[in-house]
Amino acid sequence: MSNLYGFMSWNTIIQFINETEQRLSSTAKLRQMNYNAKGTRPDDSYFRCLDSSLKKNTSFIRKLKTFSASQLNSLLEEMLTLNLTKYTSEVASALVESKLKMTDITSAVKLCTVLHHKYVDFQYNLLDCWHRALYLTEENLSLNESKGKVDLRFYAELINVGVFTYDEGFPLLENVLSGIMSTDKECHNNINIVLTFCRYCGHDFAGLVSRSIRKLAETYNKTVPKSTVIPEDKQNSMKSLFKKYHVLLCRRLLKDNREVMRLVRENKRILQTRGELSAERRERGLTLLLSFKKLHKNCLELAECLDEETPQFLQGELSKLEELSLSIENATSNVGEAVSPDVWDDEEMQQFYENLPNIGDFIQSPTDRLNEPKANKQEQITEKDIVESDSDNDVECFSQEINDLDEIDSPLSAGIKTQLESFLNHLPQCVNREMIDNSAVNFAITFISKNHRKKLARNLYNVSRTRLDLLPLYARLVAILEPAMPEIAEELGKLLKHEFKFHVKKKDQINIETKIKVVRFIGELVKFRVFSYIEVLQCFKRLLNNFTHHQIEMFCNLLETCGRFLFKHPDYSSIIRVYIDQMMRVKSATILDPRYVTMIENAYYQVNPPERPIHIKKKRPPMHEFIRKLLFEDLMKSNVSTILRLMRKLNWKSKELASYAVKCLTYAFKVKYDNIRPLADLVSGVANYQDFVGVQVVDGVMEDIRLGMEVNRQEDSQRRLSMVKYLGELYNYCLLDSSDIFNVLYSFITFGVSLDPDSPSPLDPPENLFRIRLACVLLETFGHYLDSKTGHKRLDFYFVFFQNYYWFKHSAACWDYKKAFPIEITYMFHDTLSSLRPKLRLYENYEESLLGVESLKAEFMNILAKKNMKTNRELEIIQEDISPVCLITRTSKENNVFCEIASEATSDESENESNSEETSSKTTCGNIKEIGAGEPSPPKSIKENTKDFWLSEFSTVRPHAGVVAGQL
Repeated sequence: MSNLYGFMSWNTIIQFINETEQRLSSTAKLRQMNYNAKGTRPDDSYFRCLDSSLKKNTSFIRKLKTFSASQLNSLLEEMLTLNLTKYTSEVASALVESKLKMTDITSAVKLCTVLHHKYVDFQYNLLDCWHRALYLTEENLSLNESKGKVDLRFYAELINVGVFTYDEGFPLLENVLSGIMSTDKECHNNINIVLTFCRYCGHDFAGLVSRSIRKLAETYNKTVPKSTVIPEDKQNSMKSLFKKYHVLLCRRLLKDNREVMRLVRENKRILQTRGELSAERRERGLTLLLSFKKLHKNCLELAECLDEETPQFLQGELSKLEELSLSIENATSNVGEAVSPDVWDDEEMQQFYENLPNIGDFIQSPTDRLNEPKANKQEQITEKDIVESDSDNDVECFSQEINDLDEIDSPLSAGIKTQLESFLNHLPQCVNREMIDNSAVNFAITFISKNHRKKLARNLYNVSRTRLDLLPLYARLVAILEPAMPEIAEELGKLLKHEFKFHVKKKDQINIETKIKVVRFIGELVKFRVFSYIEVLQCFKRLLNNFTHHQIEMFCNLLETCGRFLFKHPDYSSIIRVYIDQMMRVKSATILDPRYVTMIENAYYQVNPPERPIHIKKKRPPMHEFIRKLLFEDLMKSNVSTILRLMRKLNWKSKELASYAVKCLTYAFKVKYDNIRPLADLVSGVANYQDFVGVQVVDGVMEDIRLGMEVNRQEDSQRRLSMVKYLGELYNYCLLDSSDIFNVLYSFITFGVSLDPDSPSPLDPPENLFRIRLACVLLETFGHYLDSKTGHKRLDFYFVFFQNYYWFKHSAACWDYKKAFPIEITYMFHDTLSSLRPKLRLYENYEESLLGVESLKAEFMNILAKKNMKTNRELEIIQEDISPVCLITRTSKENNVFCEIASEATSDESENESNSEETSSKTTCGNIKEIGAGEPSPPKSIKENTKDFWLSEFSTVRPHAGVVAGQL
């Protein structure tokens, strides 16, 4: 490991020296070109052919006021066509006043260089504008922090590249820096401006070399290149100015440290005497410690830039303040807290959330806090701590802070920038514990700057809302890096907290996936103790205050993620119990969507599951377990051939094993719904070698469907749907005839059905619409695969009776304006019939469907009347069949006579169609070899309006005429 660290250190110093030499060389060349710009400027004849119109020049100046790096090329092209001689002052003013970002400065300097080479007056007008912008008055002795950081760097870069000479530009820069530091001896409000200047321009204007680089240069006997933009004595003067400011900052830090320690002692005494702290004192402690932590952090960074020492403080005393709930650390981190093993459900989960690599073994940095003693941070939470902070600025601040992230910039080389982008692009591919641990170590070793950490935090925050599987791994990455790089956890927690408040405050009903991602990310960070328990409890309370719509989903997802962790935590169990009890009371007192009710109950029982006996797994023989694994777990569309080969290797001569295999092949409800077709494909392949399998599977499926209609239990609904779907797929793979399918279809609308509203059937009450759903599923499964004209005519006849059954259900007295007929059933019914018969005119009410049934029967009667009737009794049977009730009430004997007559009248043509269908079936199934039948292909379209088939089809509609009902 030491060899690896030495290799990385050598690369760091060599890379820094090379980049610095390259930057100084290119800057020196550009500076010399700008110094000699006077002799290269075009003469007046060049500008005469350019556009001097007020309109276009004004438009160009307006674009400069909103300048960004992406506009550089377009502005340079536009500038080639414009004569800005009369507008150089306006151009200079627009550039100075524009609100640039750090990423825009390089492009802005290039633009100023081009203008400097073309226009004589531009340099002087630009310098005059900078004098007005950076001038400090007695009333205003400081700069705007956000714009001041950018302006000082912009101005310094203009001096560095030679747009301003040293004599012209440096005095103003020196006066501004000395002014903001000399007038900021007490409050240090300008510390961020000074830090930014030291970070980006300190090497060129003050000869600053950071402590880490200086130590590496001494270790490997290397010399860091120096800048010559200003004389060395002036660089020393500027460096001395920064060091004085650092000394004042350290004095302020010591003073604040004494104030913090004094507050610790006072609060300890108050707690001992009164038992609690006032809200005012608590707020004061939070403000003071936040200010101290921020100042301490800035002091460390400035000391690193100046290669100076920083006073060390008693961290143990600070921990006492944190224990009194006065530390801002409690709002951002719980690292170091001891967690009981009982919090975790199993050992694997405990290892994932607690067994983290020690990042201190891989990195060594003077700014790391690895050597700081960590105390167990126990948050003493009361109801008063969990307060609401719904300020109106939350939504505005969130958008502003997200925009501020775009200003993250650093003078990265092309190599390190490419490495960082490659690392960030690789993160979504880290899908296990080992890969994410390696990524954390790689980041800690390779990317050491603050900007790298901010970019990582932003990248983690922007994880795709559909990749919820990455959230635990990303949280582990943050937890591993937290001891050495706490800024990542702080920044990520801050972003997630603000986005959470943003969505709760906005109360819109969109972006639910993003909201779920945010709360689940927070929950994962809580389990790694890098997100405050107080903050997450505030999130729970905030969601409970308006427990509706998306906030229900957010609460349940947050509860599912970290609720059980907090529920098992000894300090927070009581609070979580109060919240989940309140959630259940709201659920009971409010009429909620069934989906929300289910979600709430699932979350509740996941956090606090009921005590129940341990489920003992049924012991099965190894071969039974093997068959179940093949069929119920492994089977899918892509591996049917592989499963078939394994199934063929079973000992089919063993009656016991063969019976169990057939049983498993029959239970289609035990496989995923999408795998029902592959299961039918597998059965067709097995039946090609074991003839009895196909017959027994079909018998078992039809028996299960019949049993479902006899028992009619709601909990079997999914099973019944799966078995009906399976039956249709078995037909598609030629394992049964269409007559069997139509027998099942007619049984759905006849078995146990009573068309008399006054005497409803217990097997099919008026409000039970499940048989419509079953019929639609079966029709959608096999309807497109009917490959004979007879089958199509049978389907046409069935649609008449199916519509009659549907409208009978629709017109039942149980449906009224209070309880409407389910719209999803209507949609399913129409979609099914429209997909199979797009041109079919559907009946619009029950009366119209009755007329359709009677018309169909009348046509059958006319056809049979032309035949020679053997007995008057047979004619009487036909004439009595005129009402819908007779479809159910006719005796089995009468139906048999009726159907025998129809069969005799149409025997010839039906026989021909049957032979044709049998031939087609053999042709379709004859290609099955070693593997299953594969995907069945729908037949070609068949004309359906042939009048002659009414005769041949009458024998096929006899199930609805009472035969099926009589036989059953």
